[in-house]
Formats: sequence, structure tokens, C-alpha cells
Amino acid sequence: QAQSRSPVLDSDKYYPEQIGSGDATALLKFGNDFNAIFRVNYSNDETKIATTDFTTFKAADTENFSVSNETYGGTFILKKKDLFQFSVSGQSTRRLFLQNANDGSGTATDQDFRGKLMTSRLDIEPLTTDFVHIFAGLNYAKEEMISLDTEVVQTDNQNQNEGVYVKADLNIAPEVLLFEVGVRHQTSKLIELDNTYQAGFTFHKMFKLEYSTGFKSPSLFQLFSSYGNKDLKSEKAKTTSFSFEKKVSDQLFLSATVFDSQFENLIVIKGSPQRYENVSSTRTVGTEFLGSFSSVDTNTDYSLAVGYQEPRDLSLNNWLVRRPLRTASLKVNQNFGDQFSLAAQINHTGSRRDREAGGRYLTIDDYTLLNLIANFKWTDDATVFGRIDNATALNYQTAYGFYTQGTQYKAGMNFNF
Repeated sequence: QAQSRSPVLDSDKYYPEQIGSGDATALLKFGNDFNAIFRVNYSNDETKIATTDFTTFKAADTENFSVSNETYGGTFILKKKDLFQFSVSGQSTRRLFLQNANDGSGTATDQDFRGKLMTSRLDIEPLTTDFVHIFAGLNYAKEEMISLDTEVVQTDNQNQNEGVYVKADLNIAPEVLLFEVGVRHQTSKLIELDNTYQAGFTFHKMFKLEYSTGFKSPSLFQLFSSYGNKDLKSEKAKTTSFSFEKKVSDQLFLSATVFDSQFENLIVIKGSPQRYENVSSTRTVGTEFLGSFSSVDTNTDYSLAVGYQEPRDLSLNNWLVRRPLRTASLKVNQNFGDQFSLAAQINHTGSRRDREAGGRYLTIDDYTLLNLIANFKWTDDATVFGRIDNATALNYQTAYGFYTQGTQYKAGMNFNF
């Protein structure tokens, strides 16, 4: 149960939220090598939400505008160690947007989106030696979506795709040089897809140079919903990265990455009314650093993450919207024995470009948040936790005209049985 403050600046309105979820998993072992896993899941949330004023591009309060999401599904996995893994899963979702005409200023909202996703996958390891390790696999996915407006069917679409991949790890010089290479071929009934490739060198288990390509096809929602665009193309990506990763000691771990990612046909949503579109060419160059240290003397854990990127829309020679150039986080966790711990976390998000009314662009200010976390191990099977997000009660924009206001308090308990 939650009460979320309005994203409209200085508004005192709160929106209720109710979330429930559960899953159950059974693991069956057959000897030392065969495992079978069965899993079922269910979740449902009902939330009152604000909306967007497309005249100003700012958040606007609503009365009794509700969104509900219901999801249920199951997964079966059968695997034999060092030989194969087969999985099949199904997922069903339903999303409703509802508001009556009186609360909607004379206009009612009654949108119903229903989707189903079926997937299956087979991964095998046909060859394993001291020099070469080969992986291969097949995958199949079928997606269905029906959308209704005031109980009238607007779209009824489906898509399916199949794929095959092969990957090889070559241990050229033991403990010194590992070479990885892979290729995937994917086909789709609706969207034109490309082969993807991956190659990488790992030196002394610390340094890795990697080049990979990839694609992401638009979903049926992005193609055929009320926000959809039937002419969307698949995203295509090319990424080159160089990384360092080292466990310096039992207390100290360090990693750093430099990357260059180029996208063709990046899928974004924009306009008024909003619609999915492709950005023809983008490039993001950046670096990330991670470090963690555990002090045995004081029983304190430290973790630091710092990132810098330059996300460019090459087609317009501008920054991509809503992507900060700088991000950073620092967390200090103090353990008091085995039962109680306190932590403070500082998260920084840098300034970023966003769109306002009239097709104009502006810069959203950066912000730094302080979060406080407490955990108490009540028994061996029960843990009580508390969390204070945005402890300094900063009002900040996550997107233009949408504010997160005030402090959020969370409490709960985890049970194992």
C-alpha cells in the first residue's frame, strides 16, 4: 500500500497505490546432473495517476484516473549440467486505463490492452575441452496483443520470431588470453531483422576488449497501440568496450569500463499527442567506474559508482533527451553484529536535456538525493526493514514538469519459510 505525492509542483494531492504479487517455485533433482524447475507467478497493481498537459508538457492532476496491471504466467526449465538447458514459458498481461466522463472533464477513458507472450529456448554445450568451449541454441517467441477502446476492438495483432546462435570460447593461452566469438540469426514475420555478432579478448582475467552488434525489434504495443507507429524499424546497435576488473584483495574490488555505443533507428516516444518514432542515428560515448571496500576492523562496507556519458542525436546534432551526462552513487553500510545494519546512500543525477511546449528544449537541473536504510534480523527466518528515500525532502524533476516531492517512508518485513 502506498500514497504517492502528485508530480505537479506544490500540489498537495496524493495518489493511492495498491500492489500485490506472489510466486512459487519447485526444484526437482534427478541424481547429480538433472534438475527440473517449475515456477508460477502472479501480480496485480491498481494505481490512481496524474496525466500530462500536452499544451505545457507538464504534469497535471486528475480525479479518479486509474491504471491497473495484472500479470500471470509460468515457466518450466529442464537442464543437465554441462550439456543442455531447455525452457518454456508463458505470460499473460492486461492493462486498463479508466476514468469516467464526469471526472475526465466530459471525456471518458476506457482503454484495455491485453497481451500474451510464449517463449521457448534450448541451449546446448556440444563441445568442452581445455582449449575450446562451444555453446549453441535455438529460441522461439510468439507475441499477441489486443487493444480495446470502450469495449470496441481497435487492434488484434500477433508476431513470432525464431533464432539460432553459436558461440565459442577459445582458451588460446591458459590464464593469459581468452578469445570469444559468437553469431546469432533471427527472423520475424513483421519486422526486418539483422544477424548479430560478438567478439572479445580477455587478458589475464582482468582486461577485456569487446565488440558486439545487436538489435531490438519494436513491440506490438509500439507498433499498433494508440501511441503506435506501424512504420517503426528495429533498433540496431554497435558497441565497442574496454574494461578492467580486479579483485585486489578480499576487501577491495575495482572495475572500470570505457564504451562507445552507436544506434540506428533508436525508438523514442515524443510529440503531442505522443507517438513512437525512430531516431535515425545516435552515439553514446562514456565511462563507468565501480569500487567496493569492506573494512574488517570497523565492519563497514563502502561502494562507489561513477559514470559519465555523452549521448548524442547525430541526426540533429543535439543531446538525446532525458539522459544525464553524469551519474554517481556512494553507499556506506555499517553492520552491528549479525542482526542489525544501518546504511546511507547518496545518489547524484546530472543535468539533462528535455522537451517543453512548442517544440522547444531546455535543461533540467541536476539533483543529489540522500537515502537511509535500516535492516534488523528479528529471527533466522524474519527480517524487518525500513527505508527513508530523499531524506532531505528535495523537490526535483525526473522529467520536465514532473516533480518528485518530499520524503518517502517505507517499512516492511521479509519472511522465509
